[in-house]
Amino acid sequence: MARATVAGERSSYARAPKQEVLDPVPAPLRADSDVLARLAALEAQVAGKMLDDRGQPTDARPPPTDDTSVRVYTVAETAKILRLGLTRTYDFIVKGRIPAIKLGGRWLVPHDALVRLLREAGG
Repeated sequence: MARATVAGERSSYARAPKQEVLDPVPAPLRADSDVLARLAALEAQVAGKMLDDRGQPTDARPPPTDDTSVRVYTVAETAKILRLGLTRTYDFIVKGRIPAIKLGGRWLVPHDALVRLLREAGG
């Protein structure tokens, strides 16, 4: 049952005085961990590799030696190349007249397939 408070009287639900927060890591151990962290950072700098917050090297990876790129065109780019309307280009893709792959919700037309299509149509 709730008790009514009188003016000037503190409620029984008043905030308790703040308790002192105890540090989970004692100061001497914290100093040692800071020293160890600085030492690890210095060792990484000496080795020539800086580390980010997650401990990963910050140096960029070198580019791959092989060409791993695949040239593809969007439907709009394909429509421009073929000088067709966007709707007709989508229609040809869906019917299979223009080779394309659906990646996610997007149609992509590989460059090589488009070149092959144009060579076959022109020759």
